[in-house]
Amino acid sequence: MDYEQKYTEDEKPYELDEDFINQIRIVPHKLLVKIVAMLHDNAEYLSGGNDEYMEMGGNVKGEEPFFFKIGYVFYYSTIPVLVSFEEITSDDYLDFILADSYLIDLN
Repeated sequence: MDYEQKYTEDEKPYELDEDFINQIRIVPHKLLVKIVAMLHDNAEYLSGGNDEYMEMGGNVKGEEPFFFKIGYVFYYSTIPVLVSFEEITSDDYLDFILADSYLIDLN
């Protein structure tokens, strides 16, 4: 009796644009790990229309909080493409909170 080989493929919750990768490289490794975990945990909550550019704010808590925003778009897909990353001020982050457009740290 022959068995068909099966495997599971891990679906990516988002895709990364080359510009996003270049912009996020400035972040220290310790913060980067937390940011990537936050992006992974919140990917299902990223919403928007086709070809509509959207932004969300984020905060890595610590002695020196790190505030950032990501830009993303859906290109004919249900998976968001992360296209921009930028460090922001706490005031800018508060604007994202007021707009209910921020990433939640689930860890």
